[in-house]
Amino acid sequence: MLGRKCLCVPYTLAQYILYVNDNFILQYTMRDMKYTPTSHNLIHHYQPTNYSCCQTAVSMALSCYGRSISPQKIIEQVPVLVNKKGEEEGSLLQHLASWCMTLGYTVSMYTADCEIIDTTWATLPKVQLLERMKLAMPHRNVTDLGKKYSTMYMQSYIDFVQAGGTLTIVASIGSDLLYELLEKGPVIAGVSFRTLWGTGHNKSTGLRQMEHSDTGKGNAGTHAVTLYGFTETGDILIADPWVKPGLHIVKIDHVIASISAAQINCDNLLFQIAP
Repeated sequence: MLGRKCLCVPYTLAQYILYVNDNFILQYTMRDMKYTPTSHNLIHHYQPTNYSCCQTAVSMALSCYGRSISPQKIIEQVPVLVNKKGEEEGSLLQHLASWCMTLGYTVSMYTADCEIIDTTWATLPKVQLLERMKLAMPHRNVTDLGKKYSTMYMQSYIDFVQAGGTLTIVASIGSDLLYELLEKGPVIAGVSFRTLWGTGHNKSTGLRQMEHSDTGKGNAGTHAVTLYGFTETGDILIADPWVKPGLHIVKIDHVIASISAAQINCDNLLFQIAP
């Protein structure tokens, strides 16, 4: 029907480029019939402090299940970590995942971290996995985290598994995993803020305000967002607790790159709650 010498080459998300005679190219996009585009209803919140993105992302995910718990209430239950000077430093998604289980939810976590976690542990049963993590914990000292947080990260994984959470270790987080999970419900994901929004190094100048021009002393840290669906063209729906207007549509490849780039702080992970 499309003419002679037609070659059809499949791409991710069922994108096809049709090469027809006389070098005429017709490009079109079809949604992958394996997955059904969906959008989960949520209530958006902006984070109440500059370091409470994890708590706020969880609050938004809970709202998809009709659970109304404000970010501030979650902070009271899972406080933001502070340094010796009393300055906020952020939170661990693993701590929030464990807290969600105290509410009666089933929690599944997927980590592609390759510094705290070892990819070869992926096939280990629960008992052996816990043993390996406990044995490795004293030896973990990731440069960007330091000894204190390297130990805390490993302990948070141990606590999560011991509390009954399902931990799946993967080499990478890709589109198939995201689409499969998003068909079921919202996903809380660690991302690189710089990669997701192209801001470069930055420093805070006020509540949810930052200066993007500090390429010397600026921070390139990580962030937490709620993924709440995807479109017919495969773009991801993101609820961001910092960046206005709050609800965004982002290309799948860019989202995957942002999650992968969160490895800079060993935050290359995501989790999903289920009633």
